[in-house]
Amino acid sequence: MIGMERLRKANLYSLPAPTTPSLFELGNVEDILVESVIGDVTDLEMLKRSLKKANPEIVDVSPVDNDTSGVQF
Repeated sequence: MIGMERLRKANLYSLPAPTTPSLFELGNVEDILVESVIGDVTDLEMLKRSLKKANPEIVDVSPVDNDTSGVQF
């Protein structure tokens, strides 16, 4: 699968999936990630701790709806 090898090196920080079961669960995505953290990006302290622990090379801050008109980076 394209992209699955990339996930093997990924740390995921996300809100909980909105459905049960979710595609995340059905696809067993958590099993191939380095780490999965359920958290809200508005919880700045938790986000900082997670970023420090993961020590990422890349951080994707793309808006989910791809509407960047009101987003400042």
